[in-house]
Amino acid sequence: RIDDLRPLRQLLAGGDVLSATHVRKVLENLNCDLINGYGPTENTTFTCTYKIARDADLGRSIPIGKPIANTQVVILDESLRPVKNGETGELYIGGAGLARGYLNDEKLTAERFITNPLGEIPSAKLYRSGDLARFRPDGNIEFLGRADRQVKIRGFRIEFEEIEIALTSQDGIREAIVVAKEISAAEKQLIAFVVADRGLAVDVRQLRDRLSKILPSYMVPAVVTSIEALPLTANGKVDRDLLLKLSESSAQDRSRSNKPSEDTEGKMAAILEEILGIDLVRTTDNFFDIGADSLQLARFHNRLQKDFSSDLKMVSLFENPTVRSLARSIGSDNSHANTTELRSRAARQRDAYSRRRQMLNGGS
Repeated sequence: RIDDLRPLRQLLAGGDVLSATHVRKVLENLNCDLINGYGPTENTTFTCTYKIARDADLGRSIPIGKPIANTQVVILDESLRPVKNGETGELYIGGAGLARGYLNDEKLTAERFITNPLGEIPSAKLYRSGDLARFRPDGNIEFLGRADRQVKIRGFRIEFEEIEIALTSQDGIREAIVVAKEISAAEKQLIAFVVADRGLAVDVRQLRDRLSKILPSYMVPAVVTSIEALPLTANGKVDRDLLLKLSESSAQDRSRSNKPSEDTEGKMAAILEEILGIDLVRTTDNFFDIGADSLQLARFHNRLQKDFSSDLKMVSLFENPTVRSLARSIGSDNSHANTTELRSRAARQRDAYSRRRQMLNGGS
């Protein structure tokens, strides 16, 4: 209903991460000033604002700008020291709009409203926002997401928002949310949910390929699922817990068509299910589409060599990325190996027979 907004001279957006796709839509269709507003309720709604220029190079994220009047913002590291420009830290807020604390909750007040560790800033108290941010070279602040929305994958610390921004920067993707599914105590798997522009279909494999060109491999979601709309909580935020449950139930309810039999395919599928921590691997599932990364494939390869007494090469898993094709490859290799062994054994028997006849003829 963008036509309803045409009379506006100024439009303020707030409440969540501002989508670059929607900003482009506003700039292309409306003749008004668009301002990105940021701020927690603890600082009376607005803390920073950023007026988006019509010729702005939007990139993959929209800055939250600079503090409004009578407000102080600092970005500190874990030791409460200011970070350098470009470095990520946690956003702390002070100033005239800062609340005194949480009513009847002294513990939470002490935890979130801290004594200002920086003498040069006039606020006696700073609010610990829990938001990650960094200063850009032009002095504007870039919002990077919640500190509690970080996860470690293969030893790398990952911020979900960075992946979500990369997803929504792709043509045809309107919204994206990334969650982490726990496979084991030491292993997590990134799962992305995307909402496409109206009338468009998402080619999941192609999308993952495009992401792999702009993100490190450990940040590319193992599974990308296209859904019609993101579920929301009662207060209008994305319901990430529901998405996690959705990812678990979809794995359990996947179609049992092409279910592996109890022979080679079944054994291979069971090994892969164990390594990936999922309930069902079908014979036609592409290893990479169901979340396998290079380390997990290496473990899979080792198990195949051990359990099938095969000299299967690692490259075969990339050339045959499904249980069905890999089982045929192993069968073909084993068949070839058996044929070669039979031929070799026959040749040895012929040689032995010839030597024996020569000995007998010489003896007579």
